[in-house]
Amino acid sequence: MQRAGWILLFLCCGTTGLSAGDGGASIRYISDRTAVTLRADKGMASEVVAMIRSGTQVDLIEHHDASGYSRVRVGPGHEGWVLTRYLSEQPAAHERLVAAQAQLAALRTRNRELELDNRRLRAAAEQATPPTAPAMIVNADHASGPYTPQAAAASGYGLSGVLTGIGLLVTGLLLGLVLPLLPRTGRRRRWAPGL
Repeated sequence: MQRAGWILLFLCCGTTGLSAGDGGASIRYISDRTAVTLRADKGMASEVVAMIRSGTQVDLIEHHDASGYSRVRVGPGHEGWVLTRYLSEQPAAHERLVAAQAQLAALRTRNRELELDNRRLRAAAEQATPPTAPAMIVNADHASGPYTPQAAAASGYGLSGVLTGIGLLVTGLLLGLVLPLLPRTGRRRRWAPGL
């Protein structure tokens, strides 16, 4: 009997109460490691309708602060009162643990798949060879060969080719700036009569 008293004291002190409900049904769970009595009415003297095991989902219908009881619905047609301190907003820890373990197993499997894909892609990248053909240059005689500074100088496209390109660019810029400023001469044509 003394052991049962300690267990009851532990359960009473280790749980928390719920705030008053809004009258609508909300989801609650029977707390861990216990079976709770579902009573016909508030109070310990009321008839026990059923025993609800830990982790069972119930619908909270109303909460009565003065008595410390809450009215719940367990499945279709089974309503009664349980002590509010045995209700929790989260599923039982055992139920959450099972769900977390399943999620962890799925994540580990996915991680293994990604690691295998990573290894396969790294191996493919290591086996890939860079392009072996060197850059080519074509000279005026249409002869081609690998690009080297000596080949570029010998091709005739050295400094004179660069200077010619710069000269053409500067000339184009100057013409683009100066031509719009020159006055237009000549007679303008009128396309419509009377203008």
